[in-house]
Amino acid sequence: KEFLFGDEDPDANRFTFEAGSGERTPPRVITVGAGIELTTAEPAPDLASGNPGGFWDRIRRIGRAIEISRAVQNPGALASVYLLGGHKILRFANGFELVVGKDNWRAAERLVRLAYYGAELTAGGTEIPLHWQYFAESGIIATPEGICFRLSDSEPFILAETFIYNVHIPPCDLDGKVVVDAGAFTGDTALNFAYQGAEVYAFEPDPTNYRALLANLRLNPKLAPRIHAFPFAVGTDGHIEFHAGLQGGSGVYSKGGTCV
Repeated sequence: KEFLFGDEDPDANRFTFEAGSGERTPPRVITVGAGIELTTAEPAPDLASGNPGGFWDRIRRIGRAIEISRAVQNPGALASVYLLGGHKILRFANGFELVVGKDNWRAAERLVRLAYYGAELTAGGTEIPLHWQYFAESGIIATPEGICFRLSDSEPFILAETFIYNVHIPPCDLDGKVVVDAGAFTGDTALNFAYQGAEVYAFEPDPTNYRALLANLRLNPKLAPRIHAFPFAVGTDGHIEFHAGLQGGSGVYSKGGTCV
């Protein structure tokens, strides 16, 4: 299938998708513009299902989990639901409560991490200054500025970097500026730049992240018109291989599966 992005220059905006056959995960070739190709083949193995770091890695993970659990009053509730099922009320340190079951356990775990990184949580529809609203029925998390994200596609630490620690905002007024967001992930920085008044060109070559980026733009109709999203990489002509997907780290230092 061929997709066109924009109509100013069809040759520059052409996006061609070809699917292979005969393999468990068919290879895919995406041709962008003047001969730039992105190929996605067999996904990398899920490191979480194996033994990525041995005994000491597991000890570190346990210690990290204990540290993060300080964000809630009754961390045993989360462990109980994971191991035994049923439903428990998870009470956060600031008093926010969430009924947790198997169906929303992962969302609850992400909320715990977000709270650990400094987010003050409240129920969706309850507007409290400097609080993050969580809409349990839809799984949407809204920042204090009102920027919405699908929690299932969000990494709590990245949200904290962008909206709590302000890591990605340059020391200048962005109103009316043009920002190129090379590696836009799921849209956290692009939406924040647009909120600051910028027009954003967001490039994200990872197919999974790009789909999440588009979904998050749809949740923010007032900001989305300022953001132009493309499933491309940015750089000089040529090819670079990187790992795409949610298993393991995505980047040029984690090879495998995707070439752009």
